[in-house]
Parts: sequence; C-alpha cells; structure tokens
Amino acid sequence: MSTRTKQIMRVRTPEFTRHAERIVEVTDATSRLNVLPFSDTQGRKELLSVVFGGPLPESVTIYPPFFTEYGLNTTFGENVFVNQNCTFMDKGGIRIGNRVMIAPRVSLITGGHPLPLAERREYLSFAPIVIEDDVWIGTAAVITQGVTIGAGAVVAARRGGHPRRPCRHHGRGCARPGGQEDRLRATETGRLPAPVRGASTIGPRCRVL
Repeated sequence: MSTRTKQIMRVRTPEFTRHAERIVEVTDATSRLNVLPFSDTQGRKELLSVVFGGPLPESVTIYPPFFTEYGLNTTFGENVFVNQNCTFMDKGGIRIGNRVMIAPRVSLITGGHPLPLAERREYLSFAPIVIEDDVWIGTAAVITQGVTIGAGAVVAARRGGHPRRPCRHHGRGCARPGGQEDRLRATETGRLPAPVRGASTIGPRCRVL
C-alpha cells in the first residue's frame, strides 16, 4: 500500500456499491453540463450544484467540459478559476484555496489502485490533494493523491512525451511533470524550500526557470 494512502475502499462491499451509484449520478450530470451552450450560465450553475452537492461560491468559475467521478469531496475558496477539460477525481478529498488558477486539461486524482498484481482489483486507495492559496497549475499537469501544493507555487505545464520526475530540491516527488530541459532551483533567498509536509509539496520558492 502506498505511504500516501489515507483510506481504502474494498470492492464487492456496500460502500463500493454506493460509490458506483454516485459515479452514474454525477456522470449523468457532467454529460448534460458538457453539452450546454456556453451562454447558458444558469443551466451550468444548476448542474454544477448537482455535481458538487450544493451551490459553489459566486466567485468560482468552472468552464466545461468538466469531469469527475464523485464531486462531493471538493471544496473551493474564493476567486477560483478552472479552465476547460479538467478532471477532478475527488473521492479522497480535494481542497482548493483562494485565488487558485487551474489551466486546461489539469487532472487532480485522489484515488488509485495498489501496485501488487494480486491486490490490484481488490480495493481502491485514496488520499487528499490540498492546493493552497494563489497557486497556478499549468496546462495538462497531473496532481496525484496525497500531494499538497504550497501557497503561491507555480506547477509547470506538462510537455508531451516527457515523464514526470521528482524535484531535486525536495529529494522526492513533486506534482510537477517535467522534461529534460526543465530546471528547478531555489529562488529569492537561495535556500531550499521548506521541508515537505505530508507526502509531496511544491513550496513558493520552487519554480520552473
């Protein structure tokens, strides 16, 4: 089991059955959301209330298409902008702070499967994603379970064909896809970012140059 796992949900259980039912319900809602005319702001607002289990703050903007498998475990701060074609798999919990900007095709994935083959279909594992205030997440970035992104950080856009890699300043995984041409280094004070909190953190001094 991953060290980032905070909860598990075994298949063939009543909990898993309820989760599967919610997937059907929310996917029906997002399917309708994603074919609305863009000018139908009232219809979008109503369907997003179904997706997230209640009305969003007035200052939150989400452009469809949008995808989720659950929707009930995402919380938003004020003045959040989510661009087109994003996916929030939020069963494990997603907390988005104030003034966060999320570019197109970003994926926030709080769940996964165990690595051992014998266990892979036995249960799902989950851990929360926390995005602190004033974060900017670039196009097509993938943030996985257990990651915290520190206030003011910038997460680089994904570049096609390049694998994810750890940030060498933290010594373990950051939620930053990177290519060979990318360089991360501490800025402002010349010191390394603060120690990793939880599983993985991108701090405000860890930036793509």
